[in-house]
Amino acid sequence: MKSIDLIINYSFLFVIIIFLLFILKYYKTALSFLLFLLYFHRVPNKIIPINGSILSPAYGTIRELSNNHISIFLNVNDVHLQYCPCDGKIISQKYIVGNYCFAQNQCSDKNSTLETIIDTEFGKIKIKQISGIIARKIISFKKVGDSIKRGELFGFIRFGSRVDLDFIDTIVNFNVDKNDKVIGGETILVN
Repeated sequence: MKSIDLIINYSFLFVIIIFLLFILKYYKTALSFLLFLLYFHRVPNKIIPINGSILSPAYGTIRELSNNHISIFLNVNDVHLQYCPCDGKIISQKYIVGNYCFAQNQCSDKNSTLETIIDTEFGKIKIKQISGIIARKIISFKKVGDSIKRGELFGFIRFGSRVDLDFIDTIVNFNVDKNDKVIGGETILVN
């Protein structure tokens, strides 16, 4: 997937706004908006590690960490694509309508969320794509029944958000610490 595909498929309204700004001769504003849109929708090249069991599902900063839970905050400068943390099969997806609180606050646990459960060799893993105060659009590129590969594109959250990873059947020892920066599809969370 390329940046332009994300913009066309998931941000067409923004393209219309840029076009209208250009027609109304707000050239600098239209250009600034276009550059931000291109930067935000960037799709970096991935170098998926050969070793390592479970990869980070998102770019961002680790905000919470326990024996079976990790929470990654994505600020507006982070890549907002999500990646499959390991091989498996999607067995459940559920969209939960909720609030739109700042994704770093405790109240964000009640934000709109897309929960996806993956059956893996490590047991069931739940990925929660959580909207933020600005992020109102959660997109999954996968659906129930799909087989997924480690490091593969999984989804997209627009404009600041959070991604949680919960290990339902097992307790794991993470290779990362709170406040570490992680790279989606590359950083090894668990060996």
